[in-house]
Amino acid sequence: MEPKLSDGDLILVDRAQRQIADGIAYVLRIDTDLLVKNVQRVRPGVIALLSANALYPAREIDADGLDGEVEIIGRVVA
Repeated sequence: MEPKLSDGDLILVDRAQRQIADGIAYVLRIDTDLLVKNVQRVRPGVIALLSANALYPAREIDADGLDGEVEIIGRVVA
């Protein structure tokens, strides 16, 4: 998420805020990886994971599959 966040930065995550809101940064678990990504609804049932770093392209995932391999841990608040 550079330049917004750098490796080793501390963030505050509200684990109660797990409902997706467009353009908001969330911590997500995909399989065993933890990621910080901005989330954007693309179309019904599909969300895009966006990075602040232009080197990483958007990744679309099935929003209906969020209960299995993908989990929203919480919203980044600070």
